Amino acid sequence: MTAASSPTSRVGRDLSVEERRLQVLRAAARCLAKDGYEAVRLRDIATAAGVTTGALQHYWVSREELLEQAFEQVSIDLLDRWAAATQSVDHPWEQIVVLVDQLATAPDVRQHCSLWTEYAATAGRRAFLRQGFRTIYDAWRELLTRAVHQGVVDGCFKPTLATDDIVTILLTHMDGCELAIAADIDAMTPVELRRLTLDLAAYLLRFDVMQAQNNPTLP
Repeated sequence: MTAASSPTSRVGRDLSVEERRLQVLRAAARCLAKDGYEAVRLRDIATAAGVTTGALQHYWVSREELLEQAFEQVSIDLLDRWAAATQSVDHPWEQIVVLVDQLATAPDVRQHCSLWTEYAATAGRRAFLRQGFRTIYDAWRELLTRAVHQGVVDGCFKPTLATDDIVTILLTHMDGCELAIAADIDAMTPVELRRLTLDLAAYLLRFDVMQAQNNPTLP
């Protein structure tokens, strides 16, 4: 891929084809979050990535293919980050806290919320995006489900509902919070998303957060 003459096209060395591809996809994701699927143009992506539009057309057959891969790549980046964060945490409640924190404390949380909302809305209108969206959503659901089920097995969670229903409620709640953040609703902030989500999870799982904090020997 031929890079344009810009500071972003070189960082002390030439980028490999795969590194350049990832740079373009992540730049495209930022453009999607900012402008939306219908409005984003190839030249916007090229400028953001520091490449030429000809380079984009060389590696992607169509605008639709590039944007589809951009949606998927940024979701994969997040899932990889969240999965890695939970691997070093043993307690199921702390795994849930880490998952929520990975969203609520991310420096680009507003961008993520805008992109996730755009992905969902566009997948609803364009069938070719639906399978990718469902795959990412199912993977995110699995991370949360694993923590909830482990807590039930360990005996630290005493769920008020079926565990799968609790996971669905928590995911739906977080999706609603992300929608509000994307829309810049004053009452919803990343801090509020974190507080409300963890309060809801503790209530549904009958987990006494204060007791656990005061007695670290509890499972």
